[in-house]
Amino acid sequence: MAETLEQIREDLERLGNHMRVYDRGAYPAFYLQMHTPLRFSEISRIRLKDLCYIEDGNVKMVPDIVFEGKRLKLSSEERMELAHCVLQRIPVTDTTEDVLSGYLCLSSIDTPLSIQTYGKILRRTCDELGFKKRYSSCDIRSLYGYFEIVSGRKTIDEVALEYGVTQFYLLNRIFAGKEIRYADSLLNQVANNKEAGKDD
Repeated sequence: MAETLEQIREDLERLGNHMRVYDRGAYPAFYLQMHTPLRFSEISRIRLKDLCYIEDGNVKMVPDIVFEGKRLKLSSEERMELAHCVLQRIPVTDTTEDVLSGYLCLSSIDTPLSIQTYGKILRRTCDELGFKKRYSSCDIRSLYGYFEIVSGRKTIDEVALEYGVTQFYLLNRIFAGKEIRYADSLLNQVANNKEAGKDD
């Protein structure tokens, strides 16, 4: 990996911030790829009714988001970000069920977002932001699992299970041989060294 982990995190934060403002229809795809193991092909099929329901004329997010048999484990902050995406798209008070029929991710002409359009948006945005690397949908999907592992939140086995692949496939195909490099502060914490919390 030519870029440092910090550079990649910074790039992705800038990419997400830009898309949140200028590519609102594609932003939910980016956000879900960064926070779940879903493939773009799965994300592109999510409809608003998979995330929300109507109660007394008000839109509410379902307590447990399950899409095509996969439970999305989202934090309160991640749920609020998806709520932001919903608010960008539909009226959420004094409304009816028909507002939930549309797709979560849309192109600029309000058609379901295709992988080709999403790829063009990612390439264009990376160029506009002056990145050294053009991030693809596959890159973004792989980085979700990679960040979960190197942060110590999940093990390699847990991430492989989430992706529905073997550990070998995860490490050699999805991560394309990227070395798992834990931060020194995390290693020191687990090793119970006095230098815990300091990165070299």
